[in-house]
Amino acid sequence: MKRDMDKSEHSKELDIIKLALEQIKTWVVLTDIYGDILYANSVVEDISGYSIGELLGRNPSVLKSDLMPHEIYVELWENVINGKAYKCVFANRHKDGNLYYLASSIYPIKDREGEIKYFLSIGSHMDDEDEFVQQIHEAMHYDRLTGFHNRNSFVEAIYQIREERKDIGILAISIKNMGLINTMHGFVFGDYVIKEVASKIKKVLGDDGILARIDGKRFGILLIDLNNPYRVIRIIELIEEAFEEPILVKGEELDISLSYGISMGAFDKDIMHRDAEMLLTNAELALSRAGEGDLAKRYRFYMPSMNQEISERVDRERQINSAFRDDEFIPYFQPIIDITAGKISGLEALMRHRKPTGEIVAAGHFIDILEETGLIVDVGFNLIRKICAQMKRWIDGNGYNLPVSINLSPMQFRDIYFCNKVLDIIGEAGIPPRLINFEITESMLIEDIDRTMSILENMKERGFNVLIDDFGTGYSSLSYIQRLKIDCIKIDMSFLRNIVESNADQTIVKAIVMMSKGLNLQTIAEGIETKEQLDMIIELGCDMGQGYYWSHPLPAEGLGQYIYRREL
Repeated sequence: MKRDMDKSEHSKELDIIKLALEQIKTWVVLTDIYGDILYANSVVEDISGYSIGELLGRNPSVLKSDLMPHEIYVELWENVINGKAYKCVFANRHKDGNLYYLASSIYPIKDREGEIKYFLSIGSHMDDEDEFVQQIHEAMHYDRLTGFHNRNSFVEAIYQIREERKDIGILAISIKNMGLINTMHGFVFGDYVIKEVASKIKKVLGDDGILARIDGKRFGILLIDLNNPYRVIRIIELIEEAFEEPILVKGEELDISLSYGISMGAFDKDIMHRDAEMLLTNAELALSRAGEGDLAKRYRFYMPSMNQEISERVDRERQINSAFRDDEFIPYFQPIIDITAGKISGLEALMRHRKPTGEIVAAGHFIDILEETGLIVDVGFNLIRKICAQMKRWIDGNGYNLPVSINLSPMQFRDIYFCNKVLDIIGEAGIPPRLINFEITESMLIEDIDRTMSILENMKERGFNVLIDDFGTGYSSLSYIQRLKIDCIKIDMSFLRNIVESNADQTIVKAIVMMSKGLNLQTIAEGIETKEQLDMIIELGCDMGQGYYWSHPLPAEGLGQYIYRREL
């Protein structure tokens, strides 16, 4: 609703400047803050092949070629949303499929109050011989961070060698502990680690193959005339020897753990000649099945049976997409109990998939698909609408004024417009922000501490409460917790499972409770299932508890009956 009102106001302002913009013989595109195109001039039609009617209301991503490095668009948005202009040469795709190059400058446009309202792109078409076009070619074929081949040129090399009728093999390599390194040290530091790892792998490889960075933390090696599996195993052993000692990055010593996936054209001539790129896909599939532990467990050769797993995965994705279209995701609610008063102090909303058969599926069976496909954003907002609508029914019908906790995924947490969108939703439902708690995990908090502090401050300014979920399983430090604007800590159930018998778990929980009280934070003990566990967390000083001891997660109607029975 707010977005439609904004667009109505935009149209009035645009009428005033359209005539002037039409006189400019360069590319001009104007979008709203959501990225939807509000205006494009005739030069855009000429260069892109799309009519203005086809572009209005759409996102400029329709013009992308998907050949530009992802980092370019990350830099673009980080600049413009912070009020800075951004300049770059973009490789875009004409409506007819051909590439064209655009030297473009994107400017954030602010209103009189200094709030960003629009983004303006001004650009000019570039000739193929231009120096910048050559730079774009480099960016399209070589990884900016390491300087080695990127995925595009790696695939091109696979096809080129295939045409020479040579047996080839693909060795895919992943830095297994890269996530932990980024969490502990930040992504900028992580980039230095990736560069150092790439350099050491290249030193081992020498001229015996083509090295590429094929993904964030993954590398590919194209090996030519590979018809003996022991050759690739020997290369893996040499790489492992190079990483036996910790690497030194910015004065920090780091142990690097690698895993490997191998696909050999000599073992699958049909794929080799029908679709050579499948060799890379198969190597990545084998990589995903590499395990932990000693070297023998950390490399896998591709086997056709792995395709069955992929087929099952695709089928799961198809089911989840269908569930989204048919609006089958619903909220269940689990009570959070004030263990001193013995009353319900709040609820946690948990996503469930209600199949057409009536079967209820817990989020653990599908949340990975939602996050990897990006559907978590749309599904999440739909779920929040349902939660708020149910809260309003409870408030109006029964007077139940209970705060509800909602789990956020990393993608939702990093969405710069998330809070504004939620404010729109709760405003329509008539729910005050103070009744909404957002639960985020430790790893999400410390991924980028400065940005996290800004996001949390934004949430708090708008009246939301913030809880740290699964506390104790991540890598946060007391100094971080002290700096962050949070309200409550939820102690992970792994510390509660054996707390009655385990002195170690008792000590950990007591330390978390004492720290929280010192920082004026409340604590919730998760996973309480027995009277003995409850007695222990009371003794250790926890404020609230949650778990099957009181109730399983319930549908809205079942929870209403539960609350009524407790006579709140």
